[in-house]
Amino acid sequence: MALQDVQILIKGSRDGLSFFLDPHCSFDDLLSALEARFMGAYDHFLQGPPTEVHVHFGTRYVTEEQIERVRTLIEQHGSLKVTDVIRDVFDKKEVETMLTRMSLKTEVGIVRSGQVVEAAGDVLLLGDLNPGGLIRARGSIYIFGQLMGHAFAGVGGDPAIIVAHDFRPTRFGIGRLALDEVPRSLYGKASFAAAHKNRLLVLPLKALRGLPFVLDEAAEEMIALETAGNS
Repeated sequence: MALQDVQILIKGSRDGLSFFLDPHCSFDDLLSALEARFMGAYDHFLQGPPTEVHVHFGTRYVTEEQIERVRTLIEQHGSLKVTDVIRDVFDKKEVETMLTRMSLKTEVGIVRSGQVVEAAGDVLLLGDLNPGGLIRARGSIYIFGQLMGHAFAGVGGDPAIIVAHDFRPTRFGIGRLALDEVPRSLYGKASFAAAHKNRLLVLPLKALRGLPFVLDEAAEEMIALETAGNS
């Protein structure tokens, strides 16, 4: 296929750039056409502050190695950073893994000191997580009771949140971020925690309906407070 026939659509939005890549050409032709775009009319995308890129492969099946080659090609130009890869086709093993991570493990009762609850997906606790108790999940954690122990969500790096009717954990974390303090105004209140822009945020439960925009506002407020505190 001639490079000019390879369809590559680039759209900009408040969330960054979206690259829609032709699913019908060969993978080598796709790489060549993508490189040609960077050398031509899209030079203005390479200037300015860091820009998030969302790559859409559509119905093309791609391996992890091929995804990495596309990521490397894009990120070597300017300040572009691939943050999302969206594809419609997966192999059987990948589907099984996704279904496991989407599963919900339900616990009823109290998780007491010394007890550990682990899950490959989400955890729903209908009860309390006492001090000394631990919940660790690859997905999100939902507690319809008191969160007083240790709660760690998104342990595999997947997006996750921690929700509790009474938020007063000993320690909590999402991914690589962890805290042992909760804002005084939210201590013991119905709240949730989320990771955003390399920060662990705790917000009132009612703010969940404002995701993801409420996280941008909260992160900006935290940055402003940190800046004021350091000045």
